[in-house]
Amino acid sequence: MAKNKRHNRYSYSIGFMVLITLITIGALALINEATEARIQQNIEVKNQEKVLEAVNLLPLNGTDQEIQALFFSSFATLIWNETTLYQLDPSTFVVPVSGNGLWGTIEGYLGINFETRTVLGLSFVSHSETPGLGGRIEEPEFLDQFDTLILPTQPDYLIYRPKPGGNVDAISGATGTSNAVRNFLNENLTRYYDAYAGGDLQ
Repeated sequence: MAKNKRHNRYSYSIGFMVLITLITIGALALINEATEARIQQNIEVKNQEKVLEAVNLLPLNGTDQEIQALFFSSFATLIWNETTLYQLDPSTFVVPVSGNGLWGTIEGYLGINFETRTVLGLSFVSHSETPGLGGRIEEPEFLDQFDTLILPTQPDYLIYRPKPGGNVDAISGATGTSNAVRNFLNENLTRYYDAYAGGDLQ
């Protein structure tokens, strides 16, 4: 009899734990389903912010609705080589740029008018660079120098001062990240300029 009581007690405990586990899993699944759409919307709005920032159109303290409305009214999308580009006018685009940084991939957007050879702005979406060093690529001191930057007529488009022809400044104390950013931006610019010259972006 005592053995059966112990068996029943163990069975009850196991059953109770299984029930609690199933309830918890179900609750987490419902929460995930309920928040997934919001998470995706946040990611989408953040991406749209960075595209607008690359052409200095991002409104100060704009709401998600205002940002989305401005994004969709400003840009036409163009798929080139499986890459989504954002066209502001026939010669002005926001193009995705990416490359290897010091610690991982750096991704961002570059606004550029191909006819006037003018960079309108640069924004970064993600990176793994060291905070306070390479991570300073996100700071205005570095990004602002790309606003209305006139590019030379041929590569290298970006050259760090004080080298001859220098047009931008590297980040002090972050040589590795600075060189990585310059290298992949020049590579991306060359690729996009070749595509534009070949009529692929028109």
